Amino acid sequence: IESSESNEDNEQIYRVYPYSSLGLPKLSDCNNYYSGSYKKCFWHQNADQVLVYIPIDDDIDYKNDINIKFETKSIEIFIKDQLEYTLICNERLSPEGSFWIIESDNIDKKYLQIDIEKRQRMINWKNLFQSENPKYVGNNISQRNEILQKLYQANTGMSKLLGNEPETYEDMLGNKELMKSINTEVNTKPQVLDVNTEDGSYIDPNIIEKAMKDYGIN
Repeated sequence: IESSESNEDNEQIYRVYPYSSLGLPKLSDCNNYYSGSYKKCFWHQNADQVLVYIPIDDDIDYKNDINIKFETKSIEIFIKDQLEYTLICNERLSPEGSFWIIESDNIDKKYLQIDIEKRQRMINWKNLFQSENPKYVGNNISQRNEILQKLYQANTGMSKLLGNEPETYEDMLGNKELMKSINTEVNTKPQVLDVNTEDGSYIDPNIIEKAMKDYGIN
């Protein structure tokens, strides 16, 4: 984000939208997509739209003090003739289908609500306020270790079931793609998918689920 304020903190990215309790409009199915926040601003999305909330002062004249310019991959937000924010959109939006209104939360705090129409449906926008290096909430060490432990347990149980040698912690820590995934995902847990063995035979997912429970894998 480019702002008149200092930019010391990274944008925060969430798997579960954390601002539902404010009483502001919320999109359906938003927890199937990323949401985020930057300082006092926050946003969420679904398959078709992105809603951005920016708190504003009560003395703002909505008709005369606010001007928003929608471009194909950016949004400029002017308040009292000052450029306050430039939203950098890595995905394309539809300027003609985007607009803004004023909304109030459950304690009557005023927000500028920007309703962005996605040009392409079902694209999961991974950030909005910063074009680079957003901070995923899953980046802290305790969450990463918890995810790694679950993956290790799942891998060990699956390897025993298939008769393969399981990866060690050292192997997993040395897997750059795996560590990148852990560092950018939140609320991650192993999912059992259809599995084919090396000889081409099929393993029923229900059998895998039972085996994982037998090995104590949650």
